[in-house]
Parts: sequence; C-alpha cells; structure tokens
Amino acid sequence: MENFEFEQKKMEAIVEKYKREVIAYLDSENPSICTIQINRPTKLNASNENVVKGCLELFRWCATNDQIRVVIWTGGYQNKFFSSGNDMMNILPLFKLKPEEHEKREKFVHDHIINGFQALIDTLIDFPKPIIAAVNGNALGMGMTTLLLCDFVYAVKSAKFYTPFSSVALTPEGCSTFTFPLTMGLIKANEVLLLDKQITAQQAKSEYGFVLEVYENGDELEKAVKKVANQLSMYPPRALQTNKMLIRTSFREQLKQVNARESKALGNAFNTDEAKQVVQKFLQKSKL
Repeated sequence: MENFEFEQKKMEAIVEKYKREVIAYLDSENPSICTIQINRPTKLNASNENVVKGCLELFRWCATNDQIRVVIWTGGYQNKFFSSGNDMMNILPLFKLKPEEHEKREKFVHDHIINGFQALIDTLIDFPKPIIAAVNGNALGMGMTTLLLCDFVYAVKSAKFYTPFSSVALTPEGCSTFTFPLTMGLIKANEVLLLDKQITAQQAKSEYGFVLEVYENGDELEKAVKKVANQLSMYPPRALQTNKMLIRTSFREQLKQVNARESKALGNAFNTDEAKQVVQKFLQKSKL
C-alpha cells in the first residue's frame, strides 16, 4: 500500500511538473489501468513541449510500474480534439533565429525533436504494455501518426484524421513513413502523407484499417474503451507483455531507424525557406 501511494505521488508530480497540460489518473475501480490525457482543450490539444515531455515521462513511469497493466491515451472524452498536432507557437523561436546562429538552431532541434518527440516515439515503440488510443475528436499531424504505434485504436464518429505535412512544407514523423504503408497499403498512405487527404473515422475503420471501432459520442467511447482495458488487465501480465513483444520484435529496430531518419528530416525541414514562408503566413493570419 505504501509503495502504491509513493508511485501515485510520482505520477502526480510529473503532472504538476508539466503544468497539467498532460494529466494522468488511475481508474477508480481498477487501478491497474492508467489514463494519460492531453489537457490543452483551449488550444485544441495542440502539442507543446509540456505535452510531449509530459507524455514521455508518464509513459516511462507506466512502463516501469508493475501495478500498471494497461494504458489508455486520450484527449479527454468530451473534447473536440484528440490532438491538433504540433503547436506552431512551440516552434516559432526556431524560425526567429538568424542563418548564422547554427549552434542555437542545433540546440533547439536537439532539445525539442531529439530529446522530445523522437524520445517519445522511441518510448512508444518499446512500451511493453498494451496502449489503447481513445480518439475523442480530430487527430492532426502527430496526433494521427502516433496512433499507429498504439495497440488498439477506437474513435468517435465525428473524428477526422489529417496529416498536412506537404501543405505546411514539413516532413512526416511518428514513424508514419513505415506504419502507414504497412497498415494502409502504399497507395492509400500516399493519399494521406503526400496529398494531405483528410479521412473520417468510418473511413479509418473500413478503408484505412487503423481504427477498430467507431462510437457515436465520447460517453460511448469511454465505456467501450474501459471494457477493453478491463479485459486486458485480467490477463496474466507477463504473458500479455511477451505476446506484444513477439508481435513487434520483427520490426522494432526498423521503427527506431525510421524514427531517427524522420526526426533528422524534420529538423532539416524547419530550416527551409518554404517552411519559413508557411510560418509567416500563419503569424499573419493569427493577427487578424
């Protein structure tokens, strides 16, 4: 009991450290289920440094805590966005650097991409326990790409999925250049990653193959996801983790290589004139 309380305080300390922009809580009826929730509803759950590094620490905490058997990842069952992707204000300082400020640019990329997003993706790749994505609303950019690193994905009917990398002059991330063709097939992956095609939750289930079930609203989604989580939590944990490891072993190292390659490409993309023009347009629009 003392150990449980100590671990829970560690979880709460992580939440406070990142200003509650990502929160975590244990299921009141089944504390072996931990929910990690992106908690920036007024910013459409856009991911900033607090969200990325908060999720990173919370997933690492769940991985090493023997009490936790299942993780649910959501944006809040009553919110309209699971995640709207990277917060442009989070990367704005990078575009304000002068061309000759190479060291500052390298430090920013290292802190935000290598130690932030790339580290989170590596943690998801290695995560030993089942992750259930409860997609409560729209999932854009990294909000969509990370879903295919989860073990189960469920969504509300109103959810839209969209990765506008081409239109914003950036490059795919979250291992999507590997997981999308693997799951969807090459042509459909091209539609999403190159043509920036927006797809519905029903299409994600019936045509693109990464959503298992679609529910009418957040309440139904929450009920269904908890049922799955409870079922998984009842299985012998060592056997379940071994089975997940066996499923992923054949492409785990490949995913890490893809993650490193994508992260490097993304860091380079931030330095292009095309990306700078997109940011300038964004700032002009935000002032209107």
